[in-house]
Amino acid sequence: DLTVPDSLTLHADQLELNGQLTSGQDLILRSTNPVISNAQINSGRNFWIEDFNGNLGTLLSFGGSRIRSLGDVNFGNYQGAS
Repeated sequence: DLTVPDSLTLHADQLELNGQLTSGQDLILRSTNPVISNAQINSGRNFWIEDFNGNLGTLLSFGGSRIRSLGDVNFGNYQGAS
C-alpha cells in the first residue's frame, strides 16, 4: 500500500498495481504500456492514465480494480470487469 498527502505520479515502462494506492491530490499513472491494476485507487483530486507523450493511456483490470476520485477520472481505453 502507498499513501501520500499530495499529488503522486508513477512513471515506468510497465506499471502493475495491487493493494491500495492513495493520493491527497492528483494521481497520475504514466506508462508506455497499458497499466495493469487490481488495486484500490483513491485520489483526492483528479486521476488519469497517460503515456509518455501525454496521450490518455489504457487500463487493464482482470481482478476488479476500484477507482475513487473526488475529481475527474480519465483514461483512453479500459479492459476488464465492470
